[in-house]
Amino acid sequence: MEFVWLGHDGFRVKAPGLTLYFDPYEIGGGEPADLILVS
Repeated sequence: MEFVWLGHDGFRVKAPGLTLYFDPYEIGGGEPADLILVS
């Protein structure tokens, strides 16, 4: 599992076959997501 800080309070979490974004600051230009969570 890989955690990547995207700036501000956003993170990307990658696991085999799954990519999650938590509170992304900007959407677009990144890796396709399976799920985007916004608090």
